[in-house]
Amino acid sequence: MRKEMKGRWILPVVALILGVCCAPTASELDKKPGDSGSNPGSGSETITDKELKNWMVDYMREAYLWNEAMESVTPDYTLGYEELLEQMLVDIAAQDDINHDDGHWTDGKRQYFYSNIVRYESGEEEASRTRGVREMTEGSGIEYVYYTLVSAAKRTCAFIVGAVSPYSPAGKAGLKRGEIIAEVNGEPIQESEMENAFEKVIYPSGSVTVTVYDSRFENPRQIVYGSESYEDNPVWKCCSVTAANNVKVGYLCYNSFNMYYDDKLLEAFATLQGEGVEDLILDLRYNGGGHVVSSLLMGTFVAGQPHKGEIYSRMVPNAQRQAAGDRGSVFRIGNVNYGDGTYSEVLKALDFSLGLERVYVLCSESTASASELVINGLRGIGLDVRIVGTTTNGKNVGMESISKVFDGYEYVFSPITFYSENASGFRDYGDGFAPDVEAAESTLPIEEWGDPDDGLLSVALQWIETGSKPAPKSRSAAVSERRALLPAHRANPGGMILPAAGSCE
Repeated sequence: MRKEMKGRWILPVVALILGVCCAPTASELDKKPGDSGSNPGSGSETITDKELKNWMVDYMREAYLWNEAMESVTPDYTLGYEELLEQMLVDIAAQDDINHDDGHWTDGKRQYFYSNIVRYESGEEEASRTRGVREMTEGSGIEYVYYTLVSAAKRTCAFIVGAVSPYSPAGKAGLKRGEIIAEVNGEPIQESEMENAFEKVIYPSGSVTVTVYDSRFENPRQIVYGSESYEDNPVWKCCSVTAANNVKVGYLCYNSFNMYYDDKLLEAFATLQGEGVEDLILDLRYNGGGHVVSSLLMGTFVAGQPHKGEIYSRMVPNAQRQAAGDRGSVFRIGNVNYGDGTYSEVLKALDFSLGLERVYVLCSESTASASELVINGLRGIGLDVRIVGTTTNGKNVGMESISKVFDGYEYVFSPITFYSENASGFRDYGDGFAPDVEAAESTLPIEEWGDPDDGLLSVALQWIETGSKPAPKSRSAAVSERRALLPAHRANPGGMILPAAGSCE
């Protein structure tokens, strides 16, 4: 298990409390442009603080997508490594906002940069020795909640569970999406103590006892859980439902593009294919991204044989690398080859593909990177991709991470190094993909994954059943005002991670 000791996303405008940041997990950490060290991450070399910073600066000058702007940057080597990265990114942004697409924007302000550096403790079993296997996730497993006021008179509130991993301590204890947490350790949640209660629920010390109600605020029960290590299979729900017009609809809630669980993704599509689904709803509303090869796998599962060999995505590096002959990796539906690498699972995906020409995607601002790649990639080959929800994050860029060991820690450096464009050359979705039907989850019923009464899912089903695009969903009078609360490690998207050249078996 990798233990993250220190890491943050650079936040030049809005301060966020961040603990764990999604980082690359496997072969994407192998040698990349600018990595001249021997076997990075092996622990076989010792470097000085200055060498660590030179390593960062050198990679920025060679591989950063807007590396030409580095010519006007004077790195301040007296800063800490995180502050040095922030200085470089801010100084580049000061050059006519050239790196505008490196970061998420809200109301004309950059909320954070995507480029990041994370430090891991090497420990007895170094991260490099565990690459290629499933890594453990640490925590309670509650990934998203909504805060809502219960009693204005008593100033009490509650948490509505938006997302909880079924494989986590909280999930195994029985906590489900849509349920309402009204008491923590026997005490009602006072509005003035909301943040403390949130910390206890998300990051329990030892164990926590919560009083839970169903989505109608009925049937109270108590659940006890803690924080532990667990394997988080991103396939949170796979099922099929029969719509009112007798169309069999597949539903897949997929929480991250993690290539080390692609066998589980294959199992899910094998199930859907076996059930003969005619339409498909992909629930990516909380999926912050991950591996490009897993996104290609998803695209192949959906489009299949009719589009075999067509370009799904092209990764475009900076102009200097292109001039030197690096034209970037190209990913094709059903093709194991990309750039100098291969991914054999793609062939299996063809065997269990659905061959659809239309797909419905449930989205939110948390839908980012490799999730948005699914939308852009499938639209590029002519599929009708119908979006229900709210505007996506807008991460049209990705990174090729490198790693290096220094004083017992492994540093994983992930600056933005490429644009992602589809077969038609489109890549201008830095402001996100707008929904075809706007429906904010914060204003709609929240039910368990795959429940036809869930707000966003019901909109997609209505579209399938009637054949006509539904009107935007407005607030139900029965739904109170909610505000989303994200655990620190879910505050920013994970990334669009390009694996290293070579074979990914």
